[in-house]
Amino acid sequence: MSGPPGWTNRLLSRLLPAADEEPVLEELQELYRMRVGRFGIREADRWYRRQALVFAWHLIRDGRSRGVRTGRTAFQAAMNERGRQGGVGMGDLVTEVRLAARRLLRVPVFAAVSVATVGVAIGAFTSIFALAEAVLLEEMPYERPSELAWVWRDYVEADFPRGWLGGPEIAGMRERSEVFSGVVAFRSGAGNLTGADGTSPARVRLQRSSYELFDVLGVQPAMGRGFVAADDEPGAAAVAVLSHQFWSEHFGADPEALGSRVFISGESTEVVGIMGADFRFVKHGSLSDPVGADLYVPLREVVADQSPGSGMYAGLVRIVPEVGGDQIASALERSIDEVNVYMRQYDASPVRLWTVDLTEDLVAGVRPALIALAASAGFLMLILSANLATLLLGRAGMRER
Repeated sequence: MSGPPGWTNRLLSRLLPAADEEPVLEELQELYRMRVGRFGIREADRWYRRQALVFAWHLIRDGRSRGVRTGRTAFQAAMNERGRQGGVGMGDLVTEVRLAARRLLRVPVFAAVSVATVGVAIGAFTSIFALAEAVLLEEMPYERPSELAWVWRDYVEADFPRGWLGGPEIAGMRERSEVFSGVVAFRSGAGNLTGADGTSPARVRLQRSSYELFDVLGVQPAMGRGFVAADDEPGAAAVAVLSHQFWSEHFGADPEALGSRVFISGESTEVVGIMGADFRFVKHGSLSDPVGADLYVPLREVVADQSPGSGMYAGLVRIVPEVGGDQIASALERSIDEVNVYMRQYDASPVRLWTVDLTEDLVAGVRPALIALAASAGFLMLILSANLATLLLGRAGMRER
């Protein structure tokens, strides 16, 4: 394909300042090639001659060979051409990318600083927001997690803001099936895992819970089974479900671990299940930080037989869908009638129960810090964007001549 009329380039080369000659001619020639593809060589030549004469007229009229007219006229011509052609197509996009790359290569330091500034801003903001999203916004890996809630009990006499529940409270909530579709009782624990001969002891974290745990969470082990009611009866044979991490670290992810026996504090325990890699469960603490577990074992006790004044269980409930806050409060109040009768015998203040969303309870301690961190990341993004704008303004100032 032949190029633009030669006399037009020679005319512009004579009139344009040396610093503006190359970029102006390159932009005009790119537009010339686009018009050749759209309208043919004859129309493109006519358009190019007209643009060259417009440039020459402006330069001669202003009586100077340097000025802002050259760059602005070329840019305005390009923009007008885009408008007349009805938008930017794929071919135009390729042209724009090529032009942008060519301009950046002329100023490598400016290009490197700009890219680094944008990269730091986007990288920092994305990393911090991803962390905040995972902790504050992402749903927990349970079935309908919005229905799950911890139940707290106040301890006014002991000046505790919140504490664990007694057995009668757990039993009372289980009777309110119209409000709570499932109730789980927990007790923290730890033990020594040993071989059959008592050798190679390892300290492990135990999550002792009533048999409903996995059913209420809506999650079942990846291998084997969860707990059944018979596992939770007093005197039942000891069984355990392994966390995926514990299975991988202590059993080498060996499938033969399922059905094997381990010894927890000297008691022979059958491994009946192994949780999946994505299962994470952290039990809340009334006076301490939430903790995870290596092994899950059933309570094997009747919670209703415990003393009304005892506070030995953490309570997790699944709330029936569409049940309102007033119904939940009423159900909790009725669940502690027996406890408050017991408290009045000792002239103690009545106790009160309330629920806290499972996710909210776990992130309550870190929420302010994460929100502050995300706000700081947004502020950093603004600062770096302002720095980039300053660089661009400085660049524009250098080209204004």
